[in-house]
Order: sequence, then C-alpha cells, then structure tokens
Amino acid sequence: MRDMTGAEAEGSRLRTATEQSSSDLAQQLEQQHTSNMKGALFLLAAAIAVSATPLPDARVPTGTYGVCGGGAAFNSAHLALVLNGDGTFHYLNNLDREEHVDVRGQWKVRGRQVELQAETPKGTWRERYTLDRGNPCLRSRQGLLFSRLCLCASCR
Repeated sequence: MRDMTGAEAEGSRLRTATEQSSSDLAQQLEQQHTSNMKGALFLLAAAIAVSATPLPDARVPTGTYGVCGGGAAFNSAHLALVLNGDGTFHYLNNLDREEHVDVRGQWKVRGRQVELQAETPKGTWRERYTLDRGNPCLRSRQGLLFSRLCLCASCR
C-alpha cells in the first residue's frame, strides 16, 4: 500500500467534509419542508373550521313589507307581508286575479333567509325571502319571477 500524500489526504478530508455538509443540508431542508407542511395543514384546518361555522342569523325588522313607489296599483291591499315580533306572519297577494293568496303562519330566520310556512286547505304553503344587505327589503325568486318587498315605514 502506498501512503497518501499531503494533497491527497487534504482532498479526502474535503470530500468527507463536503459529503457530511451535503447530508446535513439535506437533513435541514427535509426538516424545513416537514415544518412547512405542518404549518400548511394547520392553516387548512383553521380555514375549514372557520368556513364551517354558521353565520349568525340576521336581524329582520318586523312590520309591513310591500312595494315602495308602486302607486295605487301596488298598495298594501294588493301585496303585503306583515312580519310580527312573535314569529307569526300574514301574507296577502291579490295581484293575480286567478289566484288570490291570503295566508297566515309562522316565520323564522336562518342566516339571511326568512322562511315562511303556513298550513292551508291545499297543504303546506312555503315561501323564502332573502334579506337585502343594507336595506330593510326582502327579495325572492321563483323561476323567472322576481319579487322585492320593502319595509313600508322606510318607503316614506
């Protein structure tokens, strides 16, 4: 066997040090990657928890809702929804000459949705309105029929 020269020994030590440094660097990168993944999973879990939390129910003003600015053709004798503070309502819609609607029942709020339900001789009558943002108005859609009723006290 031959003895290593000083230059060969130095080169061998540098290779060993470089291999060890590369190994340490790879280990540090793997730890950092694992840490980043844990952080990302935590943020994902937090986002899911926040989005799964239901929104609080909106405060719906009670009173008579109707069509603002419609003149005599849309007065409260033709179209009105009265929401009472005790959870009852009275809905009157005489705009369709063929089918007059005059129902009384219960109402409740879920999020920004106002749900009306009444028992009639024809069965259960249901209607759903969405509370406008920033306005004391309720809007609804059934197919291509859109309706918007506003708190009559705010129309004046």
